[in-house]
Amino acid sequence: MNNQHIIDRVYFDGGNRAGKIKEGIDVPVVRRSCIAWVKGDLPKGTFESPVATFREFGGKSKSCVVGRLAQMRSGQNTFSYDKVDLLKYFLLASLTPRPATYIRELCIATPLLLSGDRKQILHNLIGTHEYVCNGIQCLVTIESVKTVDEAVGAYWYAVERGLYQDLSYSNGVLDVGGLNIHAFAFDPDGNKLDISFQNDLGTIALAKKIVKHPYVKQQISTALDISIVMDAIEDRSFMVRDKANFRQIFGECVDEWINEISASIKDAWLAAPNLGNFMMVGGSAPLLKSYEIRTGGRFFLPPSNDDCFIDPQLVALLGMEYVR
Repeated sequence: MNNQHIIDRVYFDGGNRAGKIKEGIDVPVVRRSCIAWVKGDLPKGTFESPVATFREFGGKSKSCVVGRLAQMRSGQNTFSYDKVDLLKYFLLASLTPRPATYIRELCIATPLLLSGDRKQILHNLIGTHEYVCNGIQCLVTIESVKTVDEAVGAYWYAVERGLYQDLSYSNGVLDVGGLNIHAFAFDPDGNKLDISFQNDLGTIALAKKIVKHPYVKQQISTALDISIVMDAIEDRSFMVRDKANFRQIFGECVDEWINEISASIKDAWLAAPNLGNFMMVGGSAPLLKSYEIRTGGRFFLPPSNDDCFIDPQLVALLGMEYVR
């Protein structure tokens, strides 16, 4: 291992909108979870949008760009593609490019219902990978891979930080993603309960609600790409085409969306006993601020103050080191 940069643990969460990576004790890095394959001349790679070239079986090379530049090149968003298949390329391109890196354990946040063969793809990352990233010849060796269900890290983060009011109850996490909402409940010993569930009420459901609204249809006669609406929600521009926007009806659509989420939770957990508090995480969790107020804090966002802002989309990543 001479001359290798050794990292005890790398934490990675591919996400549906934002890919998050944390190398050891370094500050987490967030990039748009998008990848575009490049042929011909390669663009200049940057920290925000790395460019990587991989040598595939048969000697052929395959190049890609990830992050914001990939989005600008109409790349594949992971919310519309299988992010497990994309993970190898997105992960390796996201690592800090160095001549030699040795990772003792790679911890990957995985979807709630990831099947055995999909998990095997992740474990196939064990070994040595040779590629070029931002012009640097990289050799990355991964000793072991650990998979953690999405939001499990967030639960243990809340436990370690004392965010649940009473650990004698079954507390949990509401993970608000781009495609789905995952709801996890855990018993007082930290075991995941069978009442955990997922639905299709992620941010895409909100975006579809906005697209179908008469106010938006009045402004735009042609079909509107859902990803454009999701970008406008994320950056709070509410602009979708030229001067067309949905600012006026955004609050109304969010309220309807939250009502549907609330109803789905009640349907799933109506008869569940001894439920405590649930931390809301994920990139879209801040949109549910009114739900925190409505439930009197039973469903809550990670607390922040002037000295410390905890980004809800990073909580699951930061909590992976606490998973027991």
